[in-house]
Amino acid sequence: MTTKETNIFRRHFRKKHRALLILLTLLLAPFLLHHQPPSPPGFNTRSKAHPISSDKLKLLIDSTTFNQETEEKVISQYIFDEILASIDRADQFIYLDLFLWNPWKGLSTENYRNLSQELATALIEKKQSLPDLPILVVTDPINRIYGNHEPTFFHELSYAGIPVVFTDLERFPDSNFIYAAYAKTYGKLIHGVLSKTGLLLKPSLQNPFAPNESKISLQEFRRLLYFKANHRKVLITQSTQNGIEMIVGSFNPADGSAFHHNMAIRTRGSIALEALQTELALSSWSASNLENVFQKSSGTFVQTVEKIIAIKSEERPTPEGTTSSTKITWLTDGAIRQELVTQLSQAGKGDQVNIALFYLSDRKIIKAIKQAALNGAAVRLVLDANTDSFGRSKPGIPNRPVAAELMKLSRKYDLSIRWAVTHGEQFHGKALCISNPVTNKNILCLGSGNWTRRNVGGLNAEANLLIEETPELVAQFTNYYDQIWTNEGDYIFTTDYTSLSETGVTLFWKYWFYRIQEATGF
Repeated sequence: MTTKETNIFRRHFRKKHRALLILLTLLLAPFLLHHQPPSPPGFNTRSKAHPISSDKLKLLIDSTTFNQETEEKVISQYIFDEILASIDRADQFIYLDLFLWNPWKGLSTENYRNLSQELATALIEKKQSLPDLPILVVTDPINRIYGNHEPTFFHELSYAGIPVVFTDLERFPDSNFIYAAYAKTYGKLIHGVLSKTGLLLKPSLQNPFAPNESKISLQEFRRLLYFKANHRKVLITQSTQNGIEMIVGSFNPADGSAFHHNMAIRTRGSIALEALQTELALSSWSASNLENVFQKSSGTFVQTVEKIIAIKSEERPTPEGTTSSTKITWLTDGAIRQELVTQLSQAGKGDQVNIALFYLSDRKIIKAIKQAALNGAAVRLVLDANTDSFGRSKPGIPNRPVAAELMKLSRKYDLSIRWAVTHGEQFHGKALCISNPVTNKNILCLGSGNWTRRNVGGLNAEANLLIEETPELVAQFTNYYDQIWTNEGDYIFTTDYTSLSETGVTLFWKYWFYRIQEATGF
């Protein structure tokens, strides 16, 4: 090689390495520049344990099952009717924080109850009958698909004088960290380029929630990919007759969710006051950005909150009676996982652990479930098979690969799993129950939080209730659980683990696909 050829080669080599260095810088810079936003006020909250009498607690369970003889669905739904009854009783204030609240059904063609409009109508009629009654609605921007696709009833609520606040998801930590790092670093540049071409706001993509309705834009889709959510399902009301009461659970007033299995607790007293304080914090920092206050009714929002606070400050918790040892605790977000891990890890010989779940993927909780079995507890899980999602089919991730992992312990330890039998609906509960007749341990924890890193790892907004020393409530839950475990009567609730177990290559790819999803937040 001549000197000239050598110099040409060196120049090409330097250019190639310079280009590679620039590429690596562009790829790695977002992770150096991007930092997780701090958790906002009201996140990762654990209240004190409030004493409560058993007559102030009610377990609510929605179920849809299959009759073997008639081959028809048998629907038993109670939670929504309790919500409507609580709204009807209220004459002091109404506060709602709900995740899915829309009429969309995905690809499903079933004839569902029109939950979304029915709830909106109940609130509007209540406001019309009591014009001075403060009513505040907080919901997730998924219900307008992160743009302007909100159902018409949100307009109706606003016209009736009911402020609607869409949660400020920008304040949440980033669960999909890889996407967030690139989007926040290069987003403004891409936004500027696409805005000039008109592509950013052009409705060009199929609506993922209502495929037959108007398309969504790239702007809306990029917001969706952050995968953030205010996933809470909370109703707090107050009446002169019943005082302050609250419903917390897994129920969404969305039409496509009408047949889901769900669980909730209705309670009254001081625990609702503490929950309200957390909730008002979330609504206030969300409303501080006027874009999140629907139709910019910020004045109405401020007045509503001031009225609720004034009523709340006048409320005095009812003495719970010294004879009751039952305690109730309000848990949000990351505090939910801490409690679940603690309770499961401490379960041992003689304890019966009953778990009912829509999603199970969080590695800390999975480890704690294993620990409960290793400690000698009898562990049962009823899991959704993750096959149905609003008319679409799913491949069983994450529950089926996780179940296969847990079932390895069943050879030596008392751990068993059954699948919820569904016909388009979802087994949507998120409940842990631990009981022991010898030690009188009675624990029930349920609410909105799926047992995933995103849901209970301090990333989403979630709300659960922990009830301790509650034999009556635990007995009710256990009776229900035994019924679905054994398929009591002519009804099919669950099926054996082996009917949907994963093995071989299929298990291998699903397991690692789930692990990557869980670790990255994608």
